Amino acid sequence: MGASGWSYFVPYQEDVAKALEELRQQEFEAGRYNRLDEYWPEKRMPVSIDELMEWNETEGTHSIIDIFWGVADEPGTDNFAMATPLSADELMEFFGTKQPTHEMIVEHEDEVMDYRNRWEATYVIVYKDGQPDEIFFTGFSGD
Repeated sequence: MGASGWSYFVPYQEDVAKALEELRQQEFEAGRYNRLDEYWPEKRMPVSIDELMEWNETEGTHSIIDIFWGVADEPGTDNFAMATPLSADELMEFFGTKQPTHEMIVEHEDEVMDYRNRWEATYVIVYKDGQPDEIFFTGFSGD
C-alpha cells in the first residue's frame, strides 16, 4: 500500500505532548485511520487505540495515531513514532522566521511533511499576531 502523508492543525497549548495525545484520541474516535478489515476479528471496530494498533500491526493507521511514543525535544536516530519540532535554523530555512503563521505553513506544508523519515512527525508552533495560536503536526506513516 505504501505510506500515507498527513497534516493537522490543532489549537495551541503549552503541553505539546498533551496536544498530540488529544489529537490521536480525536482521530481515533472519528474513525479517521486506515482499517485492515480483512484482518480485524469479526469485522468489529476497535474499542481503543491500543487495540487498533495491535490489529493493524506493522501496517499502521496511516494517521497521527501512529505517533505513539510522544514528543522529543529534538530529532535523533531513535525518534521512531515520535514528534519533534523544527529547530530555529530549520524554521528560518522553511519560513524565513522563527514565528511562522498558518498561511506560511500551508504554503510549505508538503516540504515540511517530507522532511522527516517515515513513522516520524514534525511539529511547528504556529503564530498569529506574534502569539502562539496553533500547533501543526505532519508526517508520513504506514506501510
